Amino acid sequence: MDIAFVSGVIAGSSSKLLTPSHLKNFDNISKKDFLALLKTHQYGFASDLNIDLIMLEEEKKHRQFLESVIDKDHFIFKVLYLTFDHLFLSSLMKSYQLGLKYQKPIDGLSNFNETRYETYIIDETMGLLDLEDKAFLDQLIEKTKDLDAQGISDCVIKILHDRIVQSIDKKTDPYVLKYFDFETTVLNVMLIIRSNKYNKDASYVDANILAGGMIEKHILLDLFDQSVSEIGKYLSLHFDERLTDLFKYIDRPDFLARLKDGFDLFMNDLLEDLSFQNMNLGPVIAFTVLKRREIENLKQRYYQIKE
Repeated sequence: MDIAFVSGVIAGSSSKLLTPSHLKNFDNISKKDFLALLKTHQYGFASDLNIDLIMLEEEKKHRQFLESVIDKDHFIFKVLYLTFDHLFLSSLMKSYQLGLKYQKPIDGLSNFNETRYETYIIDETMGLLDLEDKAFLDQLIEKTKDLDAQGISDCVIKILHDRIVQSIDKKTDPYVLKYFDFETTVLNVMLIIRSNKYNKDASYVDANILAGGMIEKHILLDLFDQSVSEIGKYLSLHFDERLTDLFKYIDRPDFLARLKDGFDLFMNDLLEDLSFQNMNLGPVIAFTVLKRREIENLKQRYYQIKE
């Protein structure tokens, strides 16, 4: 793969992101006009009536674009689409283990053959599923049995994360690893704080901590035994007051959401670094994250319209 070519294509495409002035045009308009304006920006494929479908289509367009310049089996897709893999498999396992109604959450954005996986889990028919995928799904079924919904979610992300770690070698792009390392840190911190607040035990945390990240496992386990406020004090070793000041809100119901937003500020610093690289895949990551933020921003604006 010609990295310089990929970086050049991505750099040129980044200019297609909506500017602040473009986004301002979405303010103070009706939902009908909002959807029409999306269409002028060529959002989605053909849908023009359902905001969620339009945004799903736009995410698919972005993935198709990436696959036009990067081999679809490249390691970067495992990292960039980890969230979608997690959503898909967690939904499948919750349906199988807890009897919850299966609702296809992402439709074609994971790295898996979703139809074959659904046929095996939902219809209990192997169909065209190959033996390697069958073994993987059987492992998921075994490891998620007897778990509640949150337990299934944490177990699935752990399994997927381990598969990525096992795929890393000396040729892996250092900026992809830098991004993955940051995301791992965020997931681990959120895990110990969420587990602390919801009274999970140490064995649960130990089983679900992800390998890697900025904070070693034994430190994370020690932090879990401390108060959430003390966890915040420790994080000052890695993050500044943009994050640590948020720990004054630990008693608020939206604390975890605030904390996630705080981590996004540090992601901005990383994205700025990644976007200026031209001999690695940093620009691909930066463009993808910014595109997803744009999609989420537009969805939030749409749902805030009162009619």
